[in-house]
Amino acid sequence: MTASALVVIAGFTLIGTSAPLITNILKGKSSAIDTSYYVKTNLPLAIFMAAMIGLGQLFWWKKSNSQTLLRTIQLPFAASTIVTAIVILAGMRNIGMILFFIASSFAFFVNLEIAYKIAKGNPKFLGASLSHIGVAILFVGIIASTHYDKHVTLALPQNQPAQAFGYELTYVGPQQLDNEKTAYNVVVQSGKSKFNAPLIMYASSYNDGAIMRHPYIFSLVNYDAFTHPRLLAFIAGNMLTRDLYLSPQSLEEEGSSTLQASQYGITIPLTVHEPATVGKYTFTFDGFQVPENERQAMIDGKAFQLGSIIQLKGPDGKTETIMPSNKIVPSGGSELHTIKTKSGDEFTVTDVHVDDKTKQASIDLAYMPAKNSPDISLLKQAQA
Repeated sequence: MTASALVVIAGFTLIGTSAPLITNILKGKSSAIDTSYYVKTNLPLAIFMAAMIGLGQLFWWKKSNSQTLLRTIQLPFAASTIVTAIVILAGMRNIGMILFFIASSFAFFVNLEIAYKIAKGNPKFLGASLSHIGVAILFVGIIASTHYDKHVTLALPQNQPAQAFGYELTYVGPQQLDNEKTAYNVVVQSGKSKFNAPLIMYASSYNDGAIMRHPYIFSLVNYDAFTHPRLLAFIAGNMLTRDLYLSPQSLEEEGSSTLQASQYGITIPLTVHEPATVGKYTFTFDGFQVPENERQAMIDGKAFQLGSIIQLKGPDGKTETIMPSNKIVPSGGSELHTIKTKSGDEFTVTDVHVDDKTKQASIDLAYMPAKNSPDISLLKQAQA
């Protein structure tokens, strides 16, 4: 049954990764699907697989009966329940991830118990249980990396440090590796420890000039004692329980920044239902809303409040809905109202547009990062 689930997961993944090709054939324009597609389609199957890895092992005894099964389940179920309760108290709130975690931890403890019993009898039959323990640990790792992953986009002008997650990152300049590849060296510092991370980005002649990006991952997995003798000491001091993933996005020459700013912050043009990522947020404008008690005023041509529905997807993957409002007055002007989130970031809709021909709505959203936000560097860049 788990094999069937894997086949279905592979099918969903194939469809997702082939989306640019499929949309190009059907619509004449390539477009990728949002990464949330993979979570929505594969998470239920992953929960099923984890549950089967645990429950399936309980039926390997030919003489198993309900009483035997209940006794066998008790300890693993209690252990997985306790561990899951701890994880919930630590901040996990997503129901799907909680179900995936309890199923994975249950599979781990069931197979651990069975492996112990087999080891006391005939250790040569340990293979299946050990492989299932490994899969359960893999699932828990996937949950941890998905739930606790944080990301932020930084602008790094040369020799100007920027802060992110307790690290200081400084772009120190490019390094030509060969005729095609260039490494953009970023020094990562934490306290007195620092290390250079070469972020490789180049236009591939093999792929018709497509931009290729090679990220740099700080972890024990990519440690090479011969080429980076100091990396192990840096990781030991800073990253035993976490990874730091750095990926180049684009290279902007001095004076070529496309970011603009006003007194209200970084100006972000948003078209309805078209996500845009700036700094740590992905913004999606979902349209306008007029409060019910303001609709008659709008019909009568009087001043009325117009709300702009905006989805904010933060670095933790959580989405928050905000609705900055503007008071639209008959003379053609508007009064702006700023919304401030719990993190201290401020958002103001500085202009609204509706195309006369297409009727497509768009807005200019101003984003004022909080003083302790890493996006302050983006604001300074936009104001320069």
